[in-house]
Amino acid sequence: VVLGGGTAGAVAAISAARGGNKTLVIEKTISLGGTQTNSLVCPMMPTYVETLNINKEIINQLEEEGCITNDGQTKSS
Repeated sequence: VVLGGGTAGAVAAISAARGGNKTLVIEKTISLGGTQTNSLVCPMMPTYVETLNINKEIINQLEEEGCITNDGQTKSS
């Protein structure tokens, strides 16, 4: 069971499920994504932290679903 569907909770749940565990996410708000979703922070804004595979996978999935992952204002490195 993962309590909270924010950024860390979502990644924890994905990792647990990939490890073969039955996974349940419990979120108290109306949507997953935490601050990124509920505070209108661009979900995948550029970062100077080394990009991990999970980041790439989330971006690819969002783009496959037709979601824009670039805010059009933040410059990529």
